Amino acid sequence: MSEDHFNTQKSEAISNFNTELDIILLLQIFKKNLLLFIAIILVCVVVSFLYLRYTVPLYQSQLVLQVGSKNTADQVLKVDNFQEDEDVAKDVELLKSKFLLKRALAKLPLEVSYYNKGKFLTFELYRSSPLEVSFEIKDSSIIGLPFYVELTQNNKFKLYENEQFLGEFSNNQEIKLSKVAFKIFIDGYEEVKESQSNIKGTTLYFTINDIENLTNNYISRLNVFPLNPSAKTISLSFQDNNAVKTADILTALANEYIVYDIEERSKSSKKVIEFLDDQLDQYYNKVKLSENSIEDFQKTNKLSDIDKFSSLYVDRVNKLENDLIDFDLQKNVLTEINNSLKGKIKEINVYNLLPILSGTEYEARITMLITDLQDLLVQRQQILTESTKESESLKLHDQQIDVQKEVLFKSISSLVEKLEFRRKEIVKKIDEIQNKYLNVPAKELQYARLQRVLSIDEKFFTLIMERRTEYSISEAGFVPQHTILDKAVVPGFPFSPNKKIIITTGVLLGIVISLIILILRYILKNTISSVDEITKHANAAVGILGSVPIYSREIPVSQLVINRDPKSIISESFRSIRSNLQFISNIEGKKVMAITS
Repeated sequence: MSEDHFNTQKSEAISNFNTELDIILLLQIFKKNLLLFIAIILVCVVVSFLYLRYTVPLYQSQLVLQVGSKNTADQVLKVDNFQEDEDVAKDVELLKSKFLLKRALAKLPLEVSYYNKGKFLTFELYRSSPLEVSFEIKDSSIIGLPFYVELTQNNKFKLYENEQFLGEFSNNQEIKLSKVAFKIFIDGYEEVKESQSNIKGTTLYFTINDIENLTNNYISRLNVFPLNPSAKTISLSFQDNNAVKTADILTALANEYIVYDIEERSKSSKKVIEFLDDQLDQYYNKVKLSENSIEDFQKTNKLSDIDKFSSLYVDRVNKLENDLIDFDLQKNVLTEINNSLKGKIKEINVYNLLPILSGTEYEARITMLITDLQDLLVQRQQILTESTKESESLKLHDQQIDVQKEVLFKSISSLVEKLEFRRKEIVKKIDEIQNKYLNVPAKELQYARLQRVLSIDEKFFTLIMERRTEYSISEAGFVPQHTILDKAVVPGFPFSPNKKIIITTGVLLGIVISLIILILRYILKNTISSVDEITKHANAAVGILGSVPIYSREIPVSQLVINRDPKSIISESFRSIRSNLQFISNIEGKKVMAITS
C-alpha cells in the first residue's frame, strides 16, 4: 500500500471521527455524568423553591363593568335624548384616568399604610393591622417616611423614625412631635407581642401616604380595556402585593365611576334648565308687558272690533313675521353660544349646548365643531398629566385648539351675518306690504303692531317652554344602567410568581443545562474509551492485537499483577495479546507496534 493511499485513509478516518454522531458514546457520557445531571436539576428546583419562598407574591383581581343608560322619555313623548352617549372609548379613558382613580382611593382606608417587616420579606397589613394611627400633619416632609413600632412591656412601645429613636409611649397615648402629632392604638397588645417573640426579626411599621403619590404609583398597575364594545362591557384589572386591596380598589373605582357619571349628568341638566328658566322669566315679562300695552291701547282708543283689519294684510305679514321670529331665535341662540364660549373655552360641555342647538338648521355643523374642540381640550388635559406646560407637544396642541376656536367663532359669525342679511330682506318685504296698506287707519295699524309684538313674544315664550318641558322629561326619563357583571373578588392564589410555572421552569432549566454539558463533553472528548473506537476510526490496514483494562488496585513494585490472580481479566488480556502476536506476518522487514493508554 502506497504512502499517499495510507494518508488518504487516515484523513477520512479523522473526518468521520469529527462528524459522525456516536450514539453509544453519547449514552456512555450520559451514564457517566448521570449523578451530575441529577444534581444540576435538583439545584435548579431548589433555586425555584427559594425564589417562591423569598419573593413577595403579586395578586391580580378582575372586574367586568357594563356601562350604559336608558332614557324612557321617548316612550312618553317623541323627545330627543340629550344625555345618552354610545361611545365606550370615553368611558374606558375615564376609568383608567388618574382623576377617577384618585377619587376612588380617597374612599378607601389608605391614608396610613401598615407593614410587617421580616428578615427577608415585607407584607402590607391592609385591613388586618393591629395598629390604628390617627395623625395631624405639621410638616409634609414626613409623608412616606417609615415609623417603626417596637413593643416593650406594660402596654408600652418604642417609636422610631427610620433609625432615629423618638421615645417610649403608652398605648393610645397622644404623641406630639415637631412635624406630626400621633395617636397610636395597638389592638391586642399581648397577642402581638407574643407573635413577635415567636417569630424573631419581625417589626411593625407604618407610613403616612399622600393620595396624589398613591395615584401615581397605582395607575400603572391598573388595566382597563373594552371587553365587548357592542355589549358596552369593560374589563378592569388591578395588581398589588395585597390580595384584599386589589379587590377593594377595583370595587371602589367602579362605584366611583357610577357616582361621578350621575353627578356630571345632573350638573349638566341643572345648568341647562337654569338657562331655560332665565329665558322663560324674561319672555314672560315681555308677554305681560305686550298684553298691558294692548289693553291700554284699547281703553284709550275705545277699539274693540279687531276684524276691521284686512285679513290679507294680516296673513301675509304673519307669515313673514313667523320667518322673522325663526331668524331672531336662531340668531339669539348663536349669540348665546358665542357668549358662552368666550372667556371659558376650557369649560366647554357639549351636554350644556345640545338642548340650545336642538332644532336649528345649523345644529349638526356647530355641534361637530364644538365636539371637536372639546376633544382637543380633553387631549390637552391628558398631555398635561404626562408632560410639563413648556413641552413642545402641549404647545403644538394649544395651536390646534386656537385654530379650532378660530374656525368655530368664524363659523358662528358667518351664520349670524347670513341670518342678519335674510332678516333685513324679510323686514324689507314687510315694509313693502305695509306701504301698500297706507290707507289703513292709523289706530288700527298701531293696534296691529301691538298684536304683532305680543304674538312674537308669545311664540318665543311657547318655544322656550316646549324646550324646557322636553329637556325635563328627558332628564326624568334618564336612568343610569351601569352594572357590575363580574364583581372583584379577593384572589386566593398569587398572579405572580406562578408556582407551577416557576417549578417547571426550574426543571426545564436543569435539563437544558445538563444537555449543554452533555453536548460539550461529547464534542470536547479527545480520549479513547474502548477498542471498538480504535477499530471504527483507525486505518483498516492496522490490526488490533488487544487491550488491557485498568488495574484498580495498588500496583506492586514489581508491576507484575497476573501472578496474584492468573484467571483475572487482566491475565486473559495479556494471553490474548500474546496469542495475537503469533499471527503477525513472517515477511522479512521491520514491524511496528503502537501502545497507547
